[in-house]
Amino acid sequence: MSEYESFNEKQFMILIEGDKDLFSTLLDLFEQDSPHLLNKLKKAVTEGDGKTIEQVAHRLKGNLRNFYAEDAAKMALKIEDAGRENTLSHLDRKIEELTAAIKKVTVELRNFLGTL
Repeated sequence: MSEYESFNEKQFMILIEGDKDLFSTLLDLFEQDSPHLLNKLKKAVTEGDGKTIEQVAHRLKGNLRNFYAEDAAKMALKIEDAGRENTLSHLDRKIEELTAAIKKVTVELRNFLGTL
């Protein structure tokens, strides 16, 4: 069982072959990219732009899966599907939940990086 709730550190370390520098770089990029993508997602919801919602959520999902953050990735997938299907009601709440999940993933990743 994983020590961290929001991501699977064992699978992630296998993926990056234990490379701490690569981990740090990937996490820095994730921390820089995520707020921009979340803002873009919120704007797309306001504008009713299902295509952009789908594309941005897909990118977030991929970023999260890089860290084996499957619960948060599933949240992004639901938003991606809603964008594709143009069923945009309740997306504000789902995006808030995804934002909180991404914060948790980021904190846990930083904590884990600090142990290496």
